[in-house]
Amino acid sequence: MALFELVVFCFITGNADMHLKNFSLVRFDNGEVALSPVYDLVSTKLAMPEDLEESALTINGKKNRLKRADFGELALKLGIPVKSSERVYDKFAKKQLVMLELIGQSFLPDAMKEEYAQMLIERIERLTQ
Repeated sequence: MALFELVVFCFITGNADMHLKNFSLVRFDNGEVALSPVYDLVSTKLAMPEDLEESALTINGKKNRLKRADFGELALKLGIPVKSSERVYDKFAKKQLVMLELIGQSFLPDAMKEEYAQMLIERIERLTQ
């Protein structure tokens, strides 16, 4: 589930550079395996607006024009039930205002804040409709 949430988060925040080299696993002493703490969480869309890709990873055969159905297919391939993937979309939708507040408080130039906020809103809408 953590991997799916991370992929959705990267889509929402415009990180189209989250390729496989940015994912690591850790094995604990008890043998449990989990995703390592994440790194390289940057909104590449803000830095490279000309990049049309929305994901470094192919999701349902696509890297752009991603929709809820594409993430739903990814979830199913990861063995995540539909209800669980829907809860992930809802979780991010419920945090939208907090994310927008954080963007507003950031040190980004005002034009980039606006661009980031609009992208975030639009992408969350794609996942919740």
